[in-house]
Amino acid sequence: MALIDPQGRFLQCNAAWSAMLGHSQADLQALDITALIHPDDRVANDAILELLRRCEAPNGIVEQR
Repeated sequence: MALIDPQGRFLQCNAAWSAMLGHSQADLQALDITALIHPDDRVANDAILELLRRCEAPNGIVEQR
């Protein structure tokens, strides 16, 4: 699980998320979420982030490759 701010920066992530990605929690907090998203998935991800920014979705659950 990870929490990101409206600009796509990591606020928090749990140990499982950090281990799955192979980055420390501190490293992830220095990244923008788009740095971890496959280029072919960025349009769909951006659409979900925009819905969240406009408060048109209660959460942003996304499955990534």
